[in-house]
Amino acid sequence: MKEKGFTLIELVAVLFIMGLLGIMIVKNVNKLLNEQKTSLHNQQYIKIEDAAESWAVKNLNKIANDGTVTYVNLSTLIDDEFLEQSTVIDPANKQVLNGCVAIKYEIEYHNYDITFINIDDKNYHNECNQAI
Repeated sequence: MKEKGFTLIELVAVLFIMGLLGIMIVKNVNKLLNEQKTSLHNQQYIKIEDAAESWAVKNLNKIANDGTVTYVNLSTLIDDEFLEQSTVIDPANKQVLNGCVAIKYEIEYHNYDITFINIDDKNYHNECNQAI
């Protein structure tokens, strides 16, 4: 009489396949989450830069128009109500972003180049500390 059921080899093979599927799923979910965080960062930086552009339009007298860079703190954008406090929260770690926005008038194109600078970038640490 033959007994019905699975052998140990069959059970191990099924568990191995399930483990591989689990690893692939976790890897894909982590990749998707990282892509979403990057997308949120980019969207957030765009909002900050848009707020800085609006601020610059209202404060042309404070912006250099000779090709030099003017740095504006995020706190200035918040205090002048061009940016909401919730916009400066890092989506990755829920900490408040520290930084400033560099505004440079490009003479040859007759427009302003606006870039958010994270204060953690050591190259711009002094500039952000002396920003408007």
